[in-house]
Parts: sequence; structure tokens; C-alpha cells
Amino acid sequence: MADYAAAARAITTADSLGLVSHLNPDPDTIGSAAALALAAQRAGKRVAAYCRDAVPANYRFIPGSGLFSTNPAVLEGVDVLVVVDCSEPGRIGPDGEAILSTAALVIDIDHHTDGVVFGKVRLVEPGAAASGVLIHELLNELGWSVDREIAEALYTAIETDTGSFHYPNTTPRCLRVTAELLERGCRPQKVAQALYESHRPERFRLLGLALNTLELALEGRLALIQVTRAMYDRTGASVEDTEDIVDYARGLAGVEVGAFLREEADGTVKLSLRSKGAVRVDELARRIGGGGHPCAAGAGFSGSLGEAREWVIANVAQALSEPAGADC
Repeated sequence: MADYAAAARAITTADSLGLVSHLNPDPDTIGSAAALALAAQRAGKRVAAYCRDAVPANYRFIPGSGLFSTNPAVLEGVDVLVVVDCSEPGRIGPDGEAILSTAALVIDIDHHTDGVVFGKVRLVEPGAAASGVLIHELLNELGWSVDREIAEALYTAIETDTGSFHYPNTTPRCLRVTAELLERGCRPQKVAQALYESHRPERFRLLGLALNTLELALEGRLALIQVTRAMYDRTGASVEDTEDIVDYARGLAGVEVGAFLREEADGTVKLSLRSKGAVRVDELARRIGGGGHPCAAGAGFSGSLGEAREWVIANVAQALSEPAGADC
């Protein structure tokens, strides 16, 4: 349900607004929430923005990203809390439910297919390309102007969640929104340079080691890539340098599912899954508490890299034997 009018009424009458993004933030949650935060500031609202995890260095070019605090206390006393790109309270963090109780009215803005109902006002459209599309249309409902900074924040959200306009969620609707953002002064070349042409040398050193782990399974229909803690030590890279490595696995001819397995400091494994359509990877991720989209999903795995690898192979094999798939 997407009640733009109710969301606009709640925001218009509020003196203060709290923006909340999901943990392990990506450009959609940051860009979308930052755009609304900037617009609210320009409209004279007191604004606070919270994310449990700090904005990654490679996303700090997004206008408004500097507004985010990792201290939930910044949300105390806000009139309306807007939760952006979170399919459930747990995506805010372990204290998600407590954070939702900090305001009398909560607005849920999201586009995931696996969401649960929360918030008094819901602006949820699983068919939308990105939460950035919903924020743009909410700004139109509010009658708030979109300047260059807001436009570039929203463009970044949409560009990344459509896979640089490669994925099937690249709809006429999202392209019309994108065109409006360009008319408001967005510079796509600036965003592209920040996203794809500003990597640290450590990322490429890590990427070289990661690609050496490339493994094909299930008769070439599954590709897996791994990063160990030792690789970070050897290259000086960080978790932020692993962004989009999974796309190298998905990009191989004949591969239906690409999987990236990242060893975490606590001994668990972060899984990133990408599909070309034969498998709904969001359904696989939900089996272990994760989620996402039919063609792009992720989850945490409580076990070793070896155990995670076996789990991925077994579950992808099962999914490939079933008729259900996704439009990727």
C-alpha cells in the first residue's frame, strides 16, 4: 500500500522529522533518506538522521550523507519517524523495535517484496525500482522542490538499485523519474565517477585475490567467489572494498547464480547472491534470516566459509531443480 497523501500530511504537520536507514547501508537507503532529509531542512523542519552503521566512505559523496549519526539518541523528541528501505524493523538493527517507539507516528517507505507490516502510515510499493523512486514521488506530493543535491542523492539510489539500469526493474516509471532528476541538475557523470572510478588501490589488490578463488559448481550454473580475513590483512583492504565483487560471479557465461562469501571478523559469513532468473535468491536468503530482491539478495551465515559454501551449493541445486524463477 502506498498512501502518498497520508505520508505528505504527516510530514507537513510535523515540526521535526527523524530519518532511519537500514544497517549495512547501501546507496538506496542512504540516498533516499538523505534526499528527504535535505528537502525537509529546506522546508524549515528540524531533521535528525540515524543509521546503526556508519555511511561507508565510498558513499559519502552522496549529498546529505553527512547528516547521519550512529547514535540513536539523535531521534529523541522527533514528531515523525520515517524508516526508509527497511523490509522489517530488524533491518534497522537489533534495537529496531525500540527505535520505532521513539516517535508517535512512523512512516514506512520501502520497495522490497518480503516486507512485514509496520508503521502507522505505509508507503510501500514492491514494484518500484528503488526507494528513491518513492521518495521522489513523495516530494512531488509534498510540493517540495528538488534541487541538484536532492536530485543527485535520488539518482544514486535509483542507479545502483537498478544495476546501472541493467535489471528488469528498469521500468518506464523509473526512467521518467530519472529524466526529471536530470532536469533538476543531476550530473550522472559525477555520480558514476564517484561510484565506479574512485576506488582505492587496496580494492584491486583484494579483487585479484578474490578472483583467484572463483569456482564453478553445478555444471557451471553456479559461480562462487570468497574473501577471507587473511586477504584483508594481506592487501590492507576493508569490507567496503568488497562492494559489487559478486557481480563478477554473476557475469560469467552459463552461470545462473553468482555467490560471494565474505568472512566476517566474528567468524560468521556474509553471503551476497545474484541471479539471472532461474532462481529467486531472495527466497534462499530468507531461509537463514536474510532477504532482498528476487535477483539480488543477501544474508548472514552462522558458520565457517566451508559450511557456507556447502549451504549455497546445496540450496542453489535444489532451487535449480524447481520450476519457479524470477524475471531478471
